[in-house]
Amino acid sequence: MKYCPSCGAPGADNAFFCEECGARLGQPAQQTAPQPVQQPVQQAYVQPVQQPGQQNRQQAGPVPASVNVIYNTNPDQLPPQYRPLSAWAYFGYGLLYSIPVIGFIFLIVFSLSDSNINRRSHARSYFCGLILSVIIGIVLLIIVLAGGFSLLNILKFK
Repeated sequence: MKYCPSCGAPGADNAFFCEECGARLGQPAQQTAPQPVQQPVQQAYVQPVQQPGQQNRQQAGPVPASVNVIYNTNPDQLPPQYRPLSAWAYFGYGLLYSIPVIGFIFLIVFSLSDSNINRRSHARSYFCGLILSVIIGIVLLIIVLAGGFSLLNILKFK
């Protein structure tokens, strides 16, 4: 039975890598000073998932720059199109969209714009809610009119 020089975990005699930490077995662990990370967003490391029956663990490499994962970042450091909106901004845009003609024009413009992704998503959701409200209103109007005409026919025959 081999023991891992890094973590001390027991391993099989024919194993080349530690099942716990992934270090090479048979070679002493090298103690080196950690290198400073210059670009934390692009230097994120992904630990691969070990499938059942898999003998060796592979070392994960840096995530490609195209992924560009952002965690716990200051909103001021984000590009303008990804900056979050405040609660008052959502409230203000809701009031703006409520203005009869001008609000509808702003709603269409913001739904198609790429200047801020959050504002575009809010405008699109407001537009979907508006369409749903109009459809429900038309259905209710049809029901009321159909019920009103049947009520008039009942009163006419009495």
